[in-house]
Amino acid sequence: MFNYNWNYNPDDYKNNSGILAEGDYRARIGSVFQTVSKNGTSGLEIWLEVQGYDKPLKHFIWLNLDNVPRTNYNLGRFFNSFNIVGDEQCDYKAWFDKIGAVHVVHSEYNGRTIAKVAFCIKRDKQDKLPEWQNEWNDDDEEEFEELDRCYTTAEGFVF
Repeated sequence: MFNYNWNYNPDDYKNNSGILAEGDYRARIGSVFQTVSKNGTSGLEIWLEVQGYDKPLKHFIWLNLDNVPRTNYNLGRFFNSFNIVGDEQCDYKAWFDKIGAVHVVHSEYNGRTIAKVAFCIKRDKQDKLPEWQNEWNDDDEEEFEELDRCYTTAEGFVF
């Protein structure tokens, strides 16, 4: 039997098991990882802390070499929303704690409804959202995966 010093309250689980409502939210970047999709496309898995919601929300940006303009658009929209500029764009550690905004929608996945990021909201369209209020819990910080410098070529986004 596992012995731990914690007073578990099952009502906390029951009360917080709901899905995030569709809409616009302030969000803060919690962690970033390189990932690969089932079809072999490289990408970024970005974990967001969403204003007023106690669970992380994953956002994926796929680095699709078959559609470089769309990939660059998605990266640009993300960078604009979270005010990631210049050399910060290739320094994942600089992304941590950046605040932006996302539009959340519902989607079916494996027979259940999930909340997902539909798109990042442009910086100049965020003024109607309330300012970020949540306190970051330093005990929950995740380490960023060390990545080399990246650059953009005609072939796409390169790490």
